[in-house]
Amino acid sequence: MDEKARIELVLAAVQAAGARISGEAVVLGPGDDAALLRPPPGHELVWSSDEQVEDSHFRRSWSEWAGFAGFGTKAAGASLSDLAAMGAEPLGALLSLRLPPDLPAGALEEIARGVGEQLAAGGCPLVGGNLAQDPRGLGLTLDVLGHVPAGRAWRR
Repeated sequence: MDEKARIELVLAAVQAAGARISGEAVVLGPGDDAALLRPPPGHELVWSSDEQVEDSHFRRSWSEWAGFAGFGTKAAGASLSDLAAMGAEPLGALLSLRLPPDLPAGALEEIARGVGEQLAAGGCPLVGGNLAQDPRGLGLTLDVLGHVPAGRAWRR
């Protein structure tokens, strides 16, 4: 499967899981070189990134009981929880996947479905990302951008 087909598969699976790829704040979503988002006037941006790496954050063998969708759910949940911890509402997410050549058929779609379910639950559209081949193993990175009224972010 070529990169364009993989991207289309990911977007379709995310949308089928209930997540959006557009929204009020999304000026330009997937399909261009970068996404354009517009925060509400008087708001500050909150940005977070979380990476899940095979054999560090999860083991591929766990897919036997959690399914590959569980890896996507875990990655999206970790990122969205960072926005929630600051009292921010999501504007959009970027999903970057490192795919090993021995990834089982159907795994990419399952991962995207797991991400999509979690993004849908958090009200966060997927606005872009990246796909790359990596012989070292599976990796998922979710960058999330949110907004909070100026001066109102919750801090430690």
